[in-house]
Amino acid sequence: MIGRLAAWSGTALTLSLLLGCNTEKVPTLKEGFDKYNARQVEESEAIADKIIFHQHPRMKPWLRYTICAIVGVFGGGAIAGLSVRAGALGSGVAIGPWTTGTDFGTVQASAKTRAVVALRGLLALPASEARYYTAAADDAGRLLDGRCRYRLSGGALPAKWWSITVYDGAGYLVKNDAGIYSLGSAALGPDEQERWSVVLAPDRRPGHWLPTGKIDHVELTLRVYLPADGGHGNLARAQLPSITRAACV
Repeated sequence: MIGRLAAWSGTALTLSLLLGCNTEKVPTLKEGFDKYNARQVEESEAIADKIIFHQHPRMKPWLRYTICAIVGVFGGGAIAGLSVRAGALGSGVAIGPWTTGTDFGTVQASAKTRAVVALRGLLALPASEARYYTAAADDAGRLLDGRCRYRLSGGALPAKWWSITVYDGAGYLVKNDAGIYSLGSAALGPDEQERWSVVLAPDRRPGHWLPTGKIDHVELTLRVYLPADGGHGNLARAQLPSITRAACV
């Protein structure tokens, strides 16, 4: 899947580059300067005369196309990789700081969804069995920093049960001495089911606590199992946990 995305991105980028490269003469540095500041041209004439494109105004077409094709392939691959690594887990519906998608575990899953699942090792169930919500930033839009302390607050969710797990930026569980990686609704007391909170912090905190390992960036995944609506709809912003930054080390 990642290869397919890279191919598509590479093809698009290559065509753009080829169209841009299909010129009779490669512009000289002097010509580029002319577009911005005539005075810069005068001051840089001595340098411009030594630039390789000025000395050799005509580049072989096959060399020009080869360079553009190579840049397109590698550039497209890089763009696809960054998109997959930084993308939401799913079709990309944003709800506050959370993102979700409904195409997990289905034949309708997009190439990007399949690539994300393959890259990040997520065992994705169909939407009727589980919905996935991820957050890489807090309510204010700031990236989640493993050196900071956050409070996650939420209430009852329309599902059989749910869990929140902390990952690093590469999609792996955050290493910590306490061996705590997630919090599930089953761990909440009867009086917490309707309103609960958990502290996300590098050091142990009283009450429910999820370690961040003091790493630069962490992400959260909320798994909602057997949703009441069969997975057809998304949770409302008011139903999803809030993520508030308290302080940073």
